[in-house]
Amino acid sequence: RIDLPIKGKERAPEICPVCKQDPCVCGMDGVDIKIKPLKGEGAPAQAFQAAIDQAYDQGVKAVRRLTVSFEGSGKEGMNDVLAMGLAIPQFGKGDYAVHLHLVSEFGEQQYVDVDFRGGWDRYKRLKTVTDAFGQEASKTKVNAKVIATFSDGLPLDGTQYQAMRDILVSLNMGRIVLEAEPHEAGDST
Repeated sequence: RIDLPIKGKERAPEICPVCKQDPCVCGMDGVDIKIKPLKGEGAPAQAFQAAIDQAYDQGVKAVRRLTVSFEGSGKEGMNDVLAMGLAIPQFGKGDYAVHLHLVSEFGEQQYVDVDFRGGWDRYKRLKTVTDAFGQEASKTKVNAKVIATFSDGLPLDGTQYQAMRDILVSLNMGRIVLEAEPHEAGDST
């Protein structure tokens, strides 16, 4: 396309929302761009970096909601539950909810099946029981999710995001799935 200035007026720059160039060099100028949720999988450092890379590609500066999911069995699965329980109080400002499904077997006909969905404050009271049962069990299966909500947005280039990653790395968390919902300017929900 060729934009000619109107006689007597200069053309205002039209910065492409994708390539950030004037004129557009990527061919996407004028296309309605939808910001997609960010997602990363693998070891914590890898998952957090994948989300950062996607955020950079989409121009996302902050997230409103960050979800860390993991599942496992045996001692490794239980170690991840213990690690996450230690991590949440260190994550910093935000509202935290826990979804935990934990099945612990202690031999024939003896088991505990916990399905918890609620806030961190309530989970803390249950945590001592689930941690103990998980440690004593002969078999354990875990499916968990921690949902962190940041009403003012969590800046992806800030220290809290990096600290969350570093905490999970230092606690030797296994494979996680990280999902982040972008926080748009002016978004107050």
